[in-house]
Amino acid sequence: VAVVLSFDRMSVAALLPLALFPLVLASRSGVAWARLGQAVLLATPLVLLAGAFEPWLQPRPVLQLGGLSVSAGGLVLASMLLRVALTVSATLALVAGCGLRELCAALRALGVPALFTDQLLFMHRYAFVLVDEGARVATAWRLRAGGRRHLPLATWGPLAGQWLLR
Repeated sequence: VAVVLSFDRMSVAALLPLALFPLVLASRSGVAWARLGQAVLLATPLVLLAGAFEPWLQPRPVLQLGGLSVSAGGLVLASMLLRVALTVSATLALVAGCGLRELCAALRALGVPALFTDQLLFMHRYAFVLVDEGARVATAWRLRAGGRRHLPLATWGPLAGQWLLR
């Protein structure tokens, strides 16, 4: 992540060789490339939302590809998408390959404060608690829904409140 962030914000071609790292890491750790792709696709809408207006905010052409002119904003958006793909896939491959506990132990050995690594482990555990509790709340709603298939909009707030209280 630090190496990817050290590049200029309009760097695209310079970031491409870094794609080898998550691919090699995934193949060595036995993580399916399709799983990496799914994780990247999950994060992509957020980046598209954040960088959607870059081509209009920075319309100055900086590159000619054949007969096509690429604006500075277009390069920034492409760089943002590539950065997300690189960082998400590398992080997922690393955590899937060695496990979060081992990764946090290695981070502590490298001098990362224990408060940070403990917070990572806590968030990981709490995510599973939230998912399990959400499944219980959803099951409870289905059992009480009387055959309705969709959750009414008026029910979302109270149901989410109950989920977080539990």
